[in-house]
Amino acid sequence: MKVDVVIMMCEPKDVVASTKNRAGSLDADLQRRLRDNSASIAYYRTFEYFIESFEDLVTQPCETLKQICGFLGVKLKQTDGKGEQDHLQNRALQMTQSTHDRRGIWKELLTE
Repeated sequence: MKVDVVIMMCEPKDVVASTKNRAGSLDADLQRRLRDNSASIAYYRTFEYFIESFEDLVTQPCETLKQICGFLGVKLKQTDGKGEQDHLQNRALQMTQSTHDRRGIWKELLTE
């Protein structure tokens, strides 16, 4: 069985700066990332993989998606962008709302 894997990577310096900003300390996080990334590299060597940078996806979304789809053998369909704009508007609204504890909400919404 052929398995294709797309690995999205962020600029490591941005990741480290973000971690330092959130946690204040880098030691434990860097050790965890080194351990996790080493395991990931060994694991992904057994598959066909394509590494793409998150920054390219943000700055060149069309070209980046074409490359990813080409690797996966998937035809990229052009759209008018309306669905993407709707998604971005909905996401922006979600980000302005406060966080609620909705654990177990499925019982109310999905149970007859």
